[in-house]
Amino acid sequence: MSEYVVSNIINFERNAFEINQNQKMKQWKVDGKIDEHRAIFDLTVGILGLGNIGDRVARTLNYMGAVVFGYGRRPTLNLEENPHISKYFSNNMLPQLLRECDYVVNTLPETQESKGLLNGDLLENCKGMYVTFIVIYATNTNDGSSSSDLSDDFLFPVYF
Repeated sequence: MSEYVVSNIINFERNAFEINQNQKMKQWKVDGKIDEHRAIFDLTVGILGLGNIGDRVARTLNYMGAVVFGYGRRPTLNLEENPHISKYFSNNMLPQLLRECDYVVNTLPETQESKGLLNGDLLENCKGMYVTFIVIYATNTNDGSSSSDLSDDFLFPVYF
């Protein structure tokens, strides 16, 4: 799963889809994100859920130099025992995490607690920023908001 997250970040940062389209059209373009991209170590990545999967993703991104923030239901997390997490957020601190991250990786399983967690009101914290969500589990991301509402108001692709 860590490799999946890293590859999606790199593909998005370097605009791999556009590169692929350019190759199909036999065009060599090096403008925009293709030429001027951020490296993993330039990014702040939030991990929602620090179970086995989330912890492994966090360790991998930290190893590559990213600043990694964690989010979970535990009230606190000992950062000395978890040096791969730079900052820990819990409960009502999710809006702050969203404001501070370039990417958010959701590893939370769909439960009664997590269902609807990433709703339109909460995602207002991403407005005007470029936050990309990489979704591992299919957690309900809307609470009556249509997906077109979200894509119009928030600039982020969601990877499944």
